[in-house]
Amino acid sequence: MRQIDLDDSKLVATYTNARVHGEIYDTNGTVMLITGVNDDGDSLCETGEKHKVTIDFSELLFGSMVDPVPARQGDVYAHPYEELRIELRPAAGAVLTIERQLSGVYSTIMVFD
Repeated sequence: MRQIDLDDSKLVATYTNARVHGEIYDTNGTVMLITGVNDDGDSLCETGEKHKVTIDFSELLFGSMVDPVPARQGDVYAHPYEELRIELRPAAGAVLTIERQLSGVYSTIMVFD
């Protein structure tokens, strides 16, 4: 049975847009949170389990969490019609890459299925 450890010490998650790149999953848990939808309560994602990934980009600080350091906080965020990429890199196994283009009309909270 294949399992992936989702603990922040075992999984690296990064965010990239046209201007910046940064790590978004670490021990402070303010930018990205992984919660089980139908899991057994441990940090392992096992066959049949589903997890929800929530990212609060307002917590991604331009002075210390992204590279290169942009001139203003707004450059941390993807702009309309731009692509953004989120990569989840487990300690073992394949990288999960999520790439989306931000629409011209967007809201504060968006869901990528």
